[in-house]
Amino acid sequence: MSFSGHAPDLAYRADIDGLRAVAVLSVILFHADASWVPGGFIGVDIFFVISGFLITGVIAKSHQTGSFTYAEFYRRRIKRLFPVLFTVIGTTLLAGQFILNEPDNQRMALSALASVFFAANVFFTFGLDTDYFADSAALEPLLHLWSLGVEEQFYLVWPAILGLAGAAWLTRRIGVAALVVAALASFALAQALVSDHPMFAYYMLPARAGELLLGALAYALTERGAARALGRLGREILSWTGVFAIAWSLVALNAESVFPGFAALPATAGTAAIIVAGAAGATTLGRVLALRPVVWVGLLSYSLYLWHWPILAYSRYMFGDLLLVHQLVAIALTFGLSAASYYVIETPVRHSRASFVRLATVHFAVPSVMIGLVVAGVVLTGGYAWRYYDANYRASVESYEGASEPASRLPYVCQRPNLTANDLLNGACAINSNNEPRILLWGDSHAAHYVPALRVFAQRYDFAFRNAAHSACPPFANGTTAFSRSGREEECANAARMMASAAARQDAVIMSASWDSYFRRNEALMVEQLEETIRSLAQSDVEVIVLGQVPRIGNFDRNCLWKRLRLPFLDCGNRSGVSRASIDSINTVVAQVARRAGASYFDFNDAVCRDGRCSSFIGSQLVYYDDGHISGHGSMLVGEILVDDPQVEVIFAPLARFTPRGSVIVWEELQPVDLAAVLGEAGSRARILRDHTRDEYFVRSIRSGADRVPLLLAAGEGLALRAELQQGREHSETLIRVEVADGDVLQQYNIYVDPLTGSVRARGEAFAALRSSIGEDSRVFVEAIIPPANGGGSVQIMIFPAATQRAGGGNSREATGVVTVHSLDAARVPPVRQGQ
Repeated sequence: MSFSGHAPDLAYRADIDGLRAVAVLSVILFHADASWVPGGFIGVDIFFVISGFLITGVIAKSHQTGSFTYAEFYRRRIKRLFPVLFTVIGTTLLAGQFILNEPDNQRMALSALASVFFAANVFFTFGLDTDYFADSAALEPLLHLWSLGVEEQFYLVWPAILGLAGAAWLTRRIGVAALVVAALASFALAQALVSDHPMFAYYMLPARAGELLLGALAYALTERGAARALGRLGREILSWTGVFAIAWSLVALNAESVFPGFAALPATAGTAAIIVAGAAGATTLGRVLALRPVVWVGLLSYSLYLWHWPILAYSRYMFGDLLLVHQLVAIALTFGLSAASYYVIETPVRHSRASFVRLATVHFAVPSVMIGLVVAGVVLTGGYAWRYYDANYRASVESYEGASEPASRLPYVCQRPNLTANDLLNGACAINSNNEPRILLWGDSHAAHYVPALRVFAQRYDFAFRNAAHSACPPFANGTTAFSRSGREEECANAARMMASAAARQDAVIMSASWDSYFRRNEALMVEQLEETIRSLAQSDVEVIVLGQVPRIGNFDRNCLWKRLRLPFLDCGNRSGVSRASIDSINTVVAQVARRAGASYFDFNDAVCRDGRCSSFIGSQLVYYDDGHISGHGSMLVGEILVDDPQVEVIFAPLARFTPRGSVIVWEELQPVDLAAVLGEAGSRARILRDHTRDEYFVRSIRSGADRVPLLLAAGEGLALRAELQQGREHSETLIRVEVADGDVLQQYNIYVDPLTGSVRARGEAFAALRSSIGEDSRVFVEAIIPPANGGGSVQIMIFPAATQRAGGGNSREATGVVTVHSLDAARVPPVRQGQ
């Protein structure tokens, strides 16, 4: 970026250096603490306009005198930009080897390589999984180099465009009109992309070119004598209008603003106005901007911009949220390094008369190769660099990797971005029983993260439950639209209706959610819907337990223990925490509503809070996954801490009465099972068949008859079969198989059941009749009649959880799922007598 120096073919203007000072100070203060200057990020946009003005002037003047060459143009760019840039990239890369953990180091190294070739904006557009204003972005040490990528890409195409159009074209009306149209088109493109493709809109040249073109427009207008035509009063009005537009942007815009797009116009147009107003002599504002201290900051602006961000990013990486003393030290260090690099590196090289080839070799080729070799070493060792050969260090790293995984990654935690009926059939989601549980855990991700803790309770107090959680969707029977994510309202409402219907058929329901999120959106509606849902369940004789929320942890750092391997001074246990009062105020409301509606209330905060303060650590163990969710391991630990608490026993021990016991059907069992006997057992609603372990699904099945008195058909008798099933995977089919054996003759009848449509298809021997229907909760009812057997025979009935994937049509391990068998009946069909 053209942050320092001035185009040698243009008259020097101290006020432009003053504008640079305003731009860079805005950026630094915003990055140090966004509350200081909420819209300070528009400093980069001010730089874009200045660069567009100066670069257009350099190219146009050179064309007018016939002296323009690409070699000379890029020789000047190398002198201005490369020496300090490569110094900062190299220093940041070196510092990262001592500060960053392995994945972060590897990503930083790749961003360094992209920055060397002025493609940082491309790297962060497609390689960063969050936006520019997200907290995680603040830890990317070279994120700020995206702006240099935009400018250098502009420098590649703009000289060619001006060369083809001709320098004189700029000062004609058609040239000015073309610049206006092109600039507005770029702003419109950014506006169109910012909602659905915010990364592209923020980082990429097509959406930012308008700001550079406004600078070009400012040059064109000055060449056409616009400043002189305005007169002194007109220039004063124009300059102050410009500064007010910039000031408004600095105050009115913030990280939540829809930006870039048309919101960038006030600051950029204001900058262009100030530049044009000062072209015909100093204005009052121009004289202020030309004050020596202001100009000095402007001269340092390029170095200030390059140094400030890595210093702040590494400071946050080490210390988390920065205190005022950290911020002031970081700013002081930024000015110290910037002054040194300006006087020791920038200034000497800027006066160099070396040729393009020599400058490109010394200041681009050699440092690029050196940085490339370091990056290769970092990437090829997985971020370890020289520590790759330290076995003890690697073993320590491996012990921390994955130590804080979300509970949702556990196989028995059923949290989905879009909950469907199939999730209510998944056998993996049934905790502590192979029977279908009569207790349901209902909620969002804040219900899902309690599953491991509740599993500990269930094992101690002998109850079973099913869990089903829809991300960012509250456990309310109605009114979820006001609380669900934008664009996901219908999915949330459908899931809520399905879960409310399922909950009403349970003996007990456990509810939990991100209460504070819904409370902030609409406190009155949240209270109303929570109470209404609890009362509705109570009317269906369903017991309800409402779980409170764990606190959100300030300054949370999931990787602190990992970082401490390189930064032993970190105090992970004390660096992140929050007052218990921060969540107690919300939980108190939830508890009052729950008890008023007839529900029980319990929260887990006695495990994560001590003496009124809550931490992401219990002792030396990290129990949070992010700032608001406990991890899978942490949830289990919380459950183990609280399982013997008297309140836990009072609330959860009575749930055992809702859990039927008796013979258990397990898909993995070797021995045959008499289906009719087990399914007819008192106290059993349904049986779940599953296989998550076998390589060949045919190895295990639930069978009737074998090793018992088989069902025998007399000569001429047929068989009537009725079954009620729910399939747990939408991409597979359940197989019902009937085998009739008469001596050495075996007849096989196969029924494949499609869980989505309820349709059936037959394979093998032909059926006398076969029909099906689909009912509530995707239950499929199958009726079949096996034709009479000439000599009679013994019958064996088998059910396989999934026999085929409909897409592929073949039997496979991948197709294996879960089926709930609600009923299975078989009866002989007497032979038809002649004359009847």
